[in-house]
Amino acid sequence: MFRHMTEEPRVSLVLGEAGWAEATWPPNHIAHVHFALNEDKKTLRVDEIALKNPTSDALRSFPLARIEAAADAGGFMLGFAMTYTNPKPLDLDKHFQKIKRQASSNKSAGRFVLERPEGRFLDNGFYIRVAKAYREAVALGLNPRQTLAKDSHSATDTVARWVGEARRRGYLPPGRPGKVTAHFEEGGPNAS
Repeated sequence: MFRHMTEEPRVSLVLGEAGWAEATWPPNHIAHVHFALNEDKKTLRVDEIALKNPTSDALRSFPLARIEAAADAGGFMLGFAMTYTNPKPLDLDKHFQKIKRQASSNKSAGRFVLERPEGRFLDNGFYIRVAKAYREAVALGLNPRQTLAKDSHSATDTVARWVGEARRRGYLPPGRPGKVTAHFEEGGPNAS
């Protein structure tokens, strides 16, 4: 006797700021979910849901366990930890539209492209993006400071301050005079 196995709906998560993520699942359901740490301090749980266009079908099909499992398996913990204390985005829809636009332009550029921050408050998420853009520029053999300055339409001195702060916060290894340093030594914080 053969059992008909149905495939569980595919869940897609986009990490935002302050513990928020956008979850999508078939056919076209979207929810903004806020994560909190479980008591074990190693796994995440959904503690708030903002369902877009709620219908009874969307509510019945909401894949809570799959969303939590995807967050725990998808490397969200580092991003969650780095941006959790940031302020909640005022408009979650606009926040995630911007993140998805950035991801799309970064993909078409073939590397992570740093955008100039909108305000004066620069949070952990921004310095994580500085470190990522810096590493990718180095990996492609580009001058990282000039590349980030060009991408973000900023002065190289401004980018130097950003890179210095990313180093101070531990997202990049300590710098050495006259040498581009983008990766941690063996056993360092980001050793893989």
